[in-house]
Amino acid sequence: MAVRLSSAFADEPFVATFSPSPEWTWVELPLAGFTQQPGAPAVDRAQALAAANRIGFRPVARPATGVLEIDNLTLIRGTTVAPPPPGPLALSDFESGSLATSLGTEWFTYDDRPDGGSSVAELAVVAGAGLDGGSALRFRGTLGTRWNEVPYAGMGVRLAPAGQSINVCDIQTIQLGVKTDGQLYRLQLSSPLISDDSEYGIVIVAPTNTWTVLSIPVKLLTPPEQADVIPLSVACTQIENIILTPLNRPAAFQLMVDDLALLR
Repeated sequence: MAVRLSSAFADEPFVATFSPSPEWTWVELPLAGFTQQPGAPAVDRAQALAAANRIGFRPVARPATGVLEIDNLTLIRGTTVAPPPPGPLALSDFESGSLATSLGTEWFTYDDRPDGGSSVAELAVVAGAGLDGGSALRFRGTLGTRWNEVPYAGMGVRLAPAGQSINVCDIQTIQLGVKTDGQLYRLQLSSPLISDDSEYGIVIVAPTNTWTVLSIPVKLLTPPEQADVIPLSVACTQIENIILTPLNRPAAFQLMVDDLALLR
């Protein structure tokens, strides 16, 4: 199949080809792979792509008959990876004792120290501390005050390799077990399409020092008040991480997490 990208500044489209599968398959076509056809009048590529106005599909071999079915057509900034296979996606149960996930990624922390702050965030897999007596992830730290800016710290799990994103638009529920220290935490999805800390998220409320399984409908996630962001139906096409952060800037915090899964 040929994918044809037309432009107001080009008489002939830029074209890239792929071999379709009889099964549903994620196909990613880098823009750099679109070229002009031999014999077409040469045009400035940057100028032509800046005025792109149509995407079309055409069989290369021109068979007498044929069928092509398309779903989730997405324009992607940067790079992405194929969406996960159908069914529930269990990301982490921590029974291996590591921070690795079933997607081949890892959990991570961040804090304000690289910017001159004094906050500290750390992760550890703790054996025997989980929901069913197995292992669980412990996220703890402090929010420093020796800084002129607002202190921050958090942890997250990558859904794709660094610099890439994943389409999670078919995910209905985020499920996880939490045991809090009585403080409030925010769960949010980070996307390269959203900046200025305006990610869609939700406040986690759970009993103190008691394991609680939360099933969070993705449709309930909202951006911060007065944030002007794109719809969640668009942002979900490019999600990089699930993030957890302490709210209300406590001096110290500790959150336990277990059995994180994404449900369709």
